[in-house]
Amino acid sequence: MIGLGTLINSAAIAVGGVLGHFTGKLFRQEQQDAITKACGVSVIFIAIAGAMQGMLAIDGGGIISGKSMLVTLCIALGNNYRRTYRN
Repeated sequence: MIGLGTLINSAAIAVGGVLGHFTGKLFRQEQQDAITKACGVSVIFIAIAGAMQGMLAIDGGGIISGKSMLVTLCIALGNNYRRTYRN
């Protein structure tokens, strides 16, 4: 079924949000900050793995690189977003 993964992901996010809303008061602020930072680092590693998967490939015994400009563009856009909306 097309889109089943998207539906499951959306439902999991909604359930996680509701659980977080009701259980968020059980954790101290330091614990909440640590969990948020751990999730952020996990997302960064997943993004790096996805970028490297698209950038490097082995073909015929040699390494082929590609999509490096896309990664550079995403980093530049993220940096500009951070500077514009976070400060």
